[in-house]
Amino acid sequence: MRLMGDDSAVSTTFSYVLMFAITTIIFTSVMWIYSESAEQARERAMRKELIAIGEEVAGAVADSQFVDTSNGTVEKRLDLPSTVGGEGYTVRFDEGSGQVVVTSSTGVEVQVTMNGLEGSVDFRGPIYSSSFEGSRQGG
Repeated sequence: MRLMGDDSAVSTTFSYVLMFAITTIIFTSVMWIYSESAEQARERAMRKELIAIGEEVAGAVADSQFVDTSNGTVEKRLDLPSTVGGEGYTVRFDEGSGQVVVTSSTGVEVQVTMNGLEGSVDFRGPIYSSSFEGSRQGG
């Protein structure tokens, strides 16, 4: 009986181990690729929603340009979503660039440019999620 020299079962065991390792690597790679593409799709959707919010705020500020503010301020309340993609966000006005900047709590940031803005805009600091309350000073 020659047990030490018999290697006929080694190739079957080795092929099962090799097949398992290759399958594990492929499965892990597919899951990683899917995870990355799902995250990118989520970020793109969030970016589009943030742009829509920025455009709504910019439109409200632009509309205030047509109101007589010689007697004080104009206040505008907007009905904005409380979250975007399940995350909170902030809205602020960058007077240096004349842009409405909307930033999600995960760090996704969009900027909406406002052209031809006259007078000053007072957003009373950053606005968090759906609590927008801004005014335009007369002048």
